[in-house]
Amino acid sequence: MNKCMSTMLIIALVLVFGVNGEPIPAAVNELTGNALSEGEREILSNRLRSELIKTGVFKVMERGEMDAILKEQGFQQSGACDESSCIVEVGRLLGVQKIVAGNVGKMGTDFYSISLRVIDVGTGEISKSADYDYRGELSGLLTTGIAKSVAILSGKSTASGTQEWRQISITSVPEGAKVYLGTQTGYTPFTVRQLPGVYRLSLHQRGFVDIDDKVTVSGRDDAPIALTYTLKQRRKGYRARIISAIIGGGAAAAGLIFNARLEDQNDAAARLQSHATGTWENTSTAEGLKTSYDLAVERGEKAKVYRTIAYGTATVSASLFGISFAFGGSK
Repeated sequence: MNKCMSTMLIIALVLVFGVNGEPIPAAVNELTGNALSEGEREILSNRLRSELIKTGVFKVMERGEMDAILKEQGFQQSGACDESSCIVEVGRLLGVQKIVAGNVGKMGTDFYSISLRVIDVGTGEISKSADYDYRGELSGLLTTGIAKSVAILSGKSTASGTQEWRQISITSVPEGAKVYLGTQTGYTPFTVRQLPGVYRLSLHQRGFVDIDDKVTVSGRDDAPIALTYTLKQRRKGYRARIISAIIGGGAAAAGLIFNARLEDQNDAAARLQSHATGTWENTSTAEGLKTSYDLAVERGEKAKVYRTIAYGTATVSASLFGISFAFGGSK
């Protein structure tokens, strides 16, 4: 029995590490998936190569070397090479034992899924596979999802799945704050389970300053994540200050506009009066000049009234602004 187990162990080691423990010659087929751009898939594929090299299990061929060999061999493929037959053909042309291929999918705005498989070039069979689901920004999939998937492919992780939910508990002082965590909402104390990822967190409670934060769920262990936030009370009278500042600023601006109009109409009336002096009844244009003069005076009086109202409103708003500090307290 012991001899049989020893034989099986040796066979397993040969399959994983190759003969004499040497790294297995391998190549990475570019990741596929319509949800991401070509540039994003290229970045993920390059990180996949890097992570495979770090394991020491695979001797990974560089992308440039792959392209050069395939071009020299006259290999032509229209579209993405994601069929097993195509991948095996590429592996044979490259002279490697394994081809790592896969695809990346996206659901909604922040949920990603990566599926990788190791294909044996000699048999065309899938010798290892790994799936990883991730919720958050794409950068998190690059730094977390690729590494975890490669750990499974290289045999350095025994994880059978990727639904590594973590419990997150959020409390606030005082309690009852509205919580926005990714797409989840609730009130503190708030407990929820999330997949690995980076989530935007917001806390809102009337009378207190809003809190905006980011929560990183690494999925590295099963320990719950506990977060506590102390809310800062808004300064009293802040609403009155904002409103009075807006009204006061607008009124002051309006006062300046009406003052400019008043000056324009006064100047116009003065010019008309100077031009028409002594000619009100002696020239044919006297009546027209008098009408224009009266209109300028009327417009000037209206501008003066509006200016007075605007400046008065600005003065009252400034007074309210100052009073809000005097009686608003320090908090």
